[in-house]
Amino acid sequence: MKLAIMQPYLFPYIGYFQLMNYVDTYVVYDDVQFTKGGWINRNYINLNNNRFLLTLPIEKPSLKKKINDINVVGYFKKYLKTIVQAYRPARYFNDVYPMLESIFVRQDRDLVGLILDSFYAICSYLDCHVDIIVSSDLNMATELKGAPRILAMCNALNAHDYVNAIGGQCLYSKDEFLKNNINLQFLMTHDIEYEQFSGSFIPNLSIIDVLMFNSKQDVKRFLTQFDLV
Repeated sequence: MKLAIMQPYLFPYIGYFQLMNYVDTYVVYDDVQFTKGGWINRNYINLNNNRFLLTLPIEKPSLKKKINDINVVGYFKKYLKTIVQAYRPARYFNDVYPMLESIFVRQDRDLVGLILDSFYAICSYLDCHVDIIVSSDLNMATELKGAPRILAMCNALNAHDYVNAIGGQCLYSKDEFLKNNINLQFLMTHDIEYEQFSGSFIPNLSIIDVLMFNSKQDVKRFLTQFDLV
């Protein structure tokens, strides 16, 4: 069984979904400390042919709060209004925006719940059939940190292949995983370019940008454009 474990990011770049599409089970790592200034509640979009950091307001996190303790504050309408402002002229706006809007029709304000809803909606749109679970449901020992905790989750889920984003090369050792009978690989996304608005291509934006400018079939093709190293 192929497994991936990543912190929950709201509308991340396409590499996140390549990883999700490739594995059998995807663990949303929700019971670790929230990191201020990361990508959990924000990402870049294309606004007026410029890179714009779209941020979903959240309550001020304390140093002790885990990701699954964080709640959204303010109104979803402002967030959605910015997406409309940025992408209404985009070719696939009418296909994609109703899906995005449906994600925010919820009473709960917990950030992880919202991110999970976004994963389910986008995976459904792209015909990505992956088993998504949250790490807090695994009840792992709280004293485990870093690679030992990842290995414990792999063992708990009977995973023989663990796939991480390419940035994890500085965190995890293939030899250490092999000692535990687990094959570790890293996913490296190809350079993916497509037609946006007029102007130079802006790379590495949120999945929102990819969806707005490309057909479903083209995005599904993009999901396969990576190497495993």
